[in-house]
Amino acid sequence: SRLEALFTEVQISENIILFIDEIENLFTGQTFESFNLPALLLPYLERNNLQFLAATDDQSFARFIEKNPQFSRVFQFIHLPPASVDETFDFLITLSAKLYAREGVEFSIPSLKLICQLAEQYIHSTAMPDSARNLFHQSLDQAVQNQTMVTTTLVKEQFSKSSNIPVIDVDDKARSELLN
Repeated sequence: SRLEALFTEVQISENIILFIDEIENLFTGQTFESFNLPALLLPYLERNNLQFLAATDDQSFARFIEKNPQFSRVFQFIHLPPASVDETFDFLITLSAKLYAREGVEFSIPSLKLICQLAEQYIHSTAMPDSARNLFHQSLDQAVQNQTMVTTTLVKEQFSKSSNIPVIDVDDKARSELLN
């Protein structure tokens, strides 16, 4: 299979670390339903001649890796805290520059800051920077569709649409009415 050929090539190269993001998907069948990927990986993991790095959350590690004796023997848990808002902002700056080169879509700096703020404040189903990256890509998709730049207005519209949480600017008169 192509996967076995990949493992053979990695073994020959000797200087490669394979990264598996969201390794829990190997166990839930969300990745490759036609064959048992954990069983295919296991011999390579047990021989210790390939270097693997996998990412998952605490609950998935406990549910899928720790409960599987073969996998718990070869994977060590290392807890990394979620990225900070500043780290996430730096990540989005880099990502936006790459996407500008590829897609031609610009992100305003205030829109990137807003994405980080909204993700930190309202999106708790995933950790930073993933929560911000999801909103980033939703905003990017809308900007590509509209052939426009990503602004704070577009981010607010996308966030409101996807989360059902209204994010609006309030003028001075409305602010005064709300406070009184």
